[in-house]
Amino acid sequence: MKKSVLLLTLMFFGTVAFGQIQKGDVRLGGNFLYNKTDNDVFETSNFQINPQASLFLSETTSVGLTIGYNRQKNENPGGVIESDQFNYGAFARFYRSMGERFYLFLQPGINFSSGDANGTDFSSFGINVIPGVAYFLSDKFAVDANIGGIFYNSQDTNGTDSNNFGLNLNLSGFTLGASIFLRK
Repeated sequence: MKKSVLLLTLMFFGTVAFGQIQKGDVRLGGNFLYNKTDNDVFETSNFQINPQASLFLSETTSVGLTIGYNRQKNENPGGVIESDQFNYGAFARFYRSMGERFYLFLQPGINFSSGDANGTDFSSFGINVIPGVAYFLSDKFAVDANIGGIFYNSQDTNGTDSNNFGLNLNLSGFTLGASIFLRK
């Protein structure tokens, strides 16, 4: 009987600890995208990679940095447009546990980017708040999903400024990523 109680207690505490975020954890993650469309009229391709690293200040809050690269190419009868863009920024993530392995999070961030589109230089600055979910597949590996968010972006293209802001909560703003958690 004592062995059964001990075994059940260990099993209970083992499952409660499964996937729990702890102060001092380091999260390495991000997302990757490759998309190509080809038909009789046009061909487009897009490649993106956005790695992230963050440190947990508590069990519900992390701060981090992100860098990224985006390459786009559009070919149509009017010509070819190619662009390369480099991104970097800082963010925070505020988690809320919704169960043993499932978390909701809100990620405010600030982003900077610069690049070149067919010989025209551009730079931009953005602020966003992104809602998302994280699901732990194991104690050190999770998948993340983001759906759009609230954003503001200011871009300068050869002295011409443009501002863009809005709310995007549809599937066009959906991203899926993965994270590895390094425990202390």
